[in-house]
Amino acid sequence: YASLGEYNIVGELDLPPLTVLGGPKQNVVIFNGNTTPDDFNGTDFGFTIPGAPLISTFSLKNFGLTETIENIQVSFAGGPTSPFSVSGVAPTSIAPERERFIDIAYEPTAVGVDNDTLIINYDVDGESRDYRFAIRGFAVESLNKDNYEENDNANEGVPYDLNSVEGIPLSAY
Repeated sequence: YASLGEYNIVGELDLPPLTVLGGPKQNVVIFNGNTTPDDFNGTDFGFTIPGAPLISTFSLKNFGLTETIENIQVSFAGGPTSPFSVSGVAPTSIAPERERFIDIAYEPTAVGVDNDTLIINYDVDGESRDYRFAIRGFAVESLNKDNYEENDNANEGVPYDLNSVEGIPLSAY
Protein backbone atom coordinates (compact mmCIF):
# COMPACT_ATOMS: atom_id res chain seq x y z
CA TYR A 1 0.00 0.00 0.00
CA ALA A 2 1.40 3.38 -0.93
CA SER A 3 0.26 6.94 -0.61
CA LEU A 4 0.60 9.41 -3.45
CA GLY A 5 0.89 12.31 -1.06
CA GLU A 6 3.73 14.82 -0.92
CA TYR A 7 6.67 14.11 1.37
CA ASN A 8 9.44 16.38 2.60
CA ILE A 9 12.54 14.93 4.18
CA VAL A 10 14.36 17.37 6.37
CA GLY A 11 17.67 16.80 8.07
CA GLU A 12 21.38 17.04 7.86
CA LEU A 13 23.66 14.60 6.17
CA ASP A 14 26.83 14.19 8.20
CA LEU A 15 29.55 13.72 5.59
CA PRO A 16 33.01 12.82 6.78
CA PRO A 17 35.50 15.51 5.85
CA LEU A 18 37.84 13.01 4.13
CA THR A 19 36.83 11.26 0.92
CA VAL A 20 39.19 9.11 -1.16
CA LEU A 21 38.88 8.94 -4.94
CA GLY A 22 40.69 6.69 -7.40
CA GLY A 23 40.57 5.50 -10.97
CA PRO A 24 42.39 6.81 -14.03
CA LYS A 25 41.40 10.42 -13.30
CA GLN A 26 40.99 10.10 -9.52
CA ASN A 27 37.28 10.84 -9.89
CA VAL A 28 35.66 7.63 -8.60
CA VAL A 29 34.69 7.55 -4.92
CA ILE A 30 36.14 4.69 -2.88
CA PHE A 31 33.78 4.23 0.03
CA ASN A 32 35.17 3.93 3.53
CA GLY A 33 35.07 0.26 4.47
CA ASN A 34 34.96 -1.00 0.87
CA THR A 35 35.96 -4.68 0.82
CA THR A 36 35.86 -5.34 -2.94
CA PRO A 37 38.86 -4.14 -4.98
CA ASP A 38 37.93 -2.87 -8.44
CA ASP A 39 40.04 -1.71 -11.38
CA PHE A 40 37.47 1.04 -12.10
CA ASN A 41 38.38 2.89 -8.88
CA GLY A 42 42.05 1.92 -8.83
CA THR A 43 41.89 -0.44 -5.86
CA ASP A 44 42.63 -3.46 -8.06
CA PHE A 45 46.17 -2.83 -9.31
CA GLY A 46 45.97 -5.49 -12.02
CA PHE A 47 48.77 -7.78 -13.19
CA THR A 48 52.53 -7.45 -12.96
CA ILE A 49 55.56 -9.66 -12.51
CA PRO A 50 57.63 -9.82 -9.31
CA GLY A 51 60.06 -6.92 -9.27
CA ALA A 52 58.01 -4.70 -11.61
CA PRO A 53 56.00 -2.25 -9.47
CA LEU A 54 52.62 -0.81 -10.38
CA ILE A 55 51.51 2.59 -9.05
CA SER A 56 47.96 3.72 -8.36
CA THR A 57 47.27 7.37 -7.49
CA PHE A 58 44.52 8.30 -5.06
CA SER A 59 43.02 11.71 -4.33
CA LEU A 60 42.39 12.63 -0.70
CA LYS A 61 39.71 15.34 -0.62
CA ASN A 62 38.73 17.40 2.38
CA PHE A 63 35.07 18.31 1.88
CA GLY A 64 34.96 20.09 5.24
CA LEU A 65 34.27 23.80 5.10
CA THR A 66 36.28 24.78 8.16
CA GLU A 67 38.07 21.69 9.49
CA THR A 68 41.66 20.90 8.55
CA ILE A 69 42.50 17.22 8.31
CA GLU A 70 45.70 16.70 10.30
CA ASN A 71 48.15 13.99 11.36
CA ILE A 72 47.53 11.87 8.26
CA GLN A 73 49.25 8.49 8.46
CA VAL A 74 48.98 5.84 5.76
CA SER A 75 49.52 2.19 6.62
CA PHE A 76 48.56 -1.30 5.49
CA ALA A 77 46.87 -4.07 7.47
CA GLY A 78 49.55 -6.46 6.15
CA GLY A 79 52.21 -4.45 7.99
CA PRO A 80 55.81 -4.13 6.83
CA THR A 81 55.70 -7.40 4.86
CA SER A 82 52.89 -6.10 2.63
CA PRO A 83 53.77 -5.81 -1.08
CA PHE A 84 51.94 -2.44 -1.00
CA SER A 85 53.63 0.77 0.12
CA VAL A 86 53.42 4.53 -0.15
CA SER A 87 55.49 5.73 -3.09
CA GLY A 88 56.94 9.13 -2.35
CA VAL A 89 55.71 11.26 0.53
CA ALA A 90 52.13 11.16 1.79
CA PRO A 91 50.53 14.44 2.83
CA THR A 92 50.33 15.12 6.56
CA SER A 93 47.44 17.60 6.41
CA ILE A 94 44.73 18.84 4.04
CA ALA A 95 43.16 22.28 4.32
CA PRO A 96 39.37 22.70 4.04
CA GLU A 97 37.97 22.28 0.52
CA ARG A 98 41.35 21.08 -0.82
CA GLU A 99 42.77 17.83 -2.14
CA ARG A 100 46.13 16.09 -1.99
CA PHE A 101 47.38 12.98 -3.76
CA ILE A 102 49.11 9.80 -2.67
CA ASP A 103 50.76 7.19 -4.83
CA ILE A 104 50.50 3.59 -3.67
CA ALA A 105 52.94 1.06 -5.13
CA TYR A 106 52.31 -2.63 -5.59
CA GLU A 107 55.68 -4.43 -5.63
CA PRO A 108 55.19 -8.19 -5.40
CA THR A 109 58.11 -10.47 -4.58
CA ALA A 110 56.42 -13.74 -5.54
CA VAL A 111 53.77 -15.01 -7.92
CA GLY A 112 50.22 -14.99 -6.53
CA VAL A 113 47.31 -12.81 -5.48
CA ASP A 114 48.02 -10.14 -2.88
CA ASN A 115 45.17 -8.67 -0.85
CA ASP A 116 45.54 -5.97 1.76
CA THR A 117 43.71 -3.07 3.38
CA LEU A 118 44.90 0.50 2.96
CA ILE A 119 44.36 2.45 6.19
CA ILE A 120 44.42 6.24 6.42
CA ASN A 121 44.42 7.50 10.01
CA TYR A 122 43.77 11.21 10.55
CA ASP A 123 42.53 13.78 13.04
CA VAL A 124 39.75 16.35 12.64
CA ASP A 125 39.13 18.83 15.45
CA GLY A 126 41.15 16.63 17.82
CA GLU A 127 39.11 13.51 17.03
CA SER A 128 40.94 10.50 15.56
CA ARG A 129 39.32 8.82 12.59
CA ASP A 130 40.26 6.31 9.93
CA TYR A 131 39.40 5.56 6.32
CA ARG A 132 40.08 2.05 5.05
CA PHE A 133 39.49 0.04 1.93
CA ALA A 134 40.63 -3.20 0.32
CA ILE A 135 43.34 -3.28 -2.36
CA ARG A 136 44.57 -6.15 -4.52
CA GLY A 137 47.25 -7.02 -7.04
CA PHE A 138 48.16 -10.07 -9.08
CA ALA A 139 51.75 -11.22 -9.61
CA VAL A 140 52.22 -13.55 -12.56
CA GLU A 141 55.23 -15.34 -14.01
CA SER A 142 55.04 -13.54 -17.34
CA LEU A 143 53.14 -10.67 -18.89
CA ASN A 144 53.47 -12.25 -22.32
CA LYS A 145 50.28 -13.31 -24.05
CA ASP A 146 49.64 -17.04 -23.88
CA ASN A 147 47.02 -17.66 -26.53
CA TYR A 148 46.73 -19.57 -29.78
CA GLU A 149 48.01 -16.77 -31.97
CA GLU A 150 51.00 -16.07 -29.75
CA ASN A 151 51.46 -19.33 -27.88
CA ASP A 152 55.24 -19.42 -28.04
CA ASN A 153 55.36 -18.69 -24.30
CA ALA A 154 52.59 -21.00 -23.15
CA ASN A 155 54.70 -24.12 -22.68
CA GLU A 156 58.21 -22.85 -21.90
CA GLY A 157 58.82 -21.96 -25.54
CA VAL A 158 57.37 -25.18 -26.99
CA PRO A 159 54.18 -24.32 -28.94
CA TYR A 160 51.00 -26.22 -28.20
CA ASP A 161 49.09 -27.65 -31.16
CA LEU A 162 45.58 -26.40 -30.45
CA ASN A 163 44.19 -27.38 -33.84
CA SER A 164 41.16 -29.64 -33.97
CA VAL A 165 42.55 -31.37 -37.05
CA GLU A 166 46.30 -31.91 -37.24
CA GLY A 167 47.93 -29.70 -39.83
CA ILE A 168 44.89 -27.41 -40.33
CA PRO A 169 45.19 -24.15 -38.34
CA LEU A 170 42.13 -22.72 -36.64
CA SER A 171 42.40 -19.62 -38.79
CA ALA A 172 41.43 -21.78 -41.79
CA TYR A 173 37.93 -22.34 -40.40
